[in-house]
Amino acid sequence: RHMLPHDQIQLPVPQQVKHDALNGTISLIRSPSVNYPGEKGAASLLDGLLSRAKRLNHTDPEWLGFQGQDLEATINLQQLRRIDTLSLHCLQQISVGIFLPKRVDVYVSKDGSDFHRVTTLVSGIDIQKAGPLDYTFTAQGMDQQARNLKIVARNLGTIPKWHKARGAKAWLFADEIFINSLSGSAAP
Repeated sequence: RHMLPHDQIQLPVPQQVKHDALNGTISLIRSPSVNYPGEKGAASLLDGLLSRAKRLNHTDPEWLGFQGQDLEATINLQQLRRIDTLSLHCLQQISVGIFLPKRVDVYVSKDGSDFHRVTTLVSGIDIQKAGPLDYTFTAQGMDQQARNLKIVARNLGTIPKWHKARGAKAWLFADEIFINSLSGSAAP
């Protein structure tokens, strides 16, 4: 076997993005799979790094993978802010059992304990579209005051009958949550 020298190997470079919750405080109800934990665990969802290699790859370290489970994240913004936009960047690659979430529910809270749902997002992408493809679920024009946000990405659950792995637990992959406030950011 021939091995390439290290200087000949080009690793995928993640795309950097900016948003108002960059490097913020986040917690997950359920941990991701030990096989796809994200490079920084839950903090990977707010680190500003997207898996955007020339060819999307589910093994890139930015992805967090959840097998048969929902991704449920709570973000503490540390102060009351007027939220305009919230997005969740996900992957679909059905050959390896990774499907976009069925839906993404977005909740806000002013006190961290009383959350109310403000929107539900769906992709409109065919569940049988092979991929790999990425999709960003986005709620724009929210105009909601919040100190805390909760995002619940609903896993498909079981792989459908038409798939070779039918009946197995489906994967849900995400690598970033974007939050942008209205100008002035802090609420009165």
